[in-house]
Amino acid sequence: MDARLLPRRFVFIVVEAFEKLRAILAAACLSRTRERSSEVDANLPWLAAQFPAPRVDVLICTYNEEEAILERTIVGALGMIYPNFRVWVLDDGRRDWLRDLCERAGCRYLSRSTNAHAKAGNINNALRQLAGLDEKPDFISILDADFVCSSNFLTRAMALFRDPKVGLVQTPQHFYNNDPIQMNLLLERVWPDEQRLFFDIVQPAWTLGA
Repeated sequence: MDARLLPRRFVFIVVEAFEKLRAILAAACLSRTRERSSEVDANLPWLAAQFPAPRVDVLICTYNEEEAILERTIVGALGMIYPNFRVWVLDDGRRDWLRDLCERAGCRYLSRSTNAHAKAGNINNALRQLAGLDEKPDFISILDADFVCSSNFLTRAMALFRDPKVGLVQTPQHFYNNDPIQMNLLLERVWPDEQRLFFDIVQPAWTLGA
């Protein structure tokens, strides 16, 4: 054996061993999952007994999305079945037509004079505005401009806050339009989109200890 090849082979063995160890650890983590639907079902009577129900302000963040997308998101948010919530559209595009849309739909509208710090700045500006209200929210729900909520979204998400250690709830998301790769290869029914890996496998595993 050529002695000059030994350092290279040693490096190769170390890299391969590290990769095998990483794969084993990943498989071990992903094999242990926590399914919270039963926990939500068990907590629903507790939530129903809260009177008044905790007030939730739903914030829809937007910058340049078109009306067809935003209208669907707003209608979905307003259609949620929960006794105490308000919907706010946070418009970083300062668009008159969106203000009019919010007025027609019956939700609240907020904008600001600058776009400092992008989406985070938009949310922080809204939080400052909400903190100055006489009726402050107990909880905040943040939606992207293209998120269409299920009607029971708030009810089931709020049920998880029975545990006082819970400070944040993230729910699975599903595309209502096909992923471009799926569509181009005509594999919509047999090839799950990339988000399914995270929301169906990774997230339930990494929230095991939560």
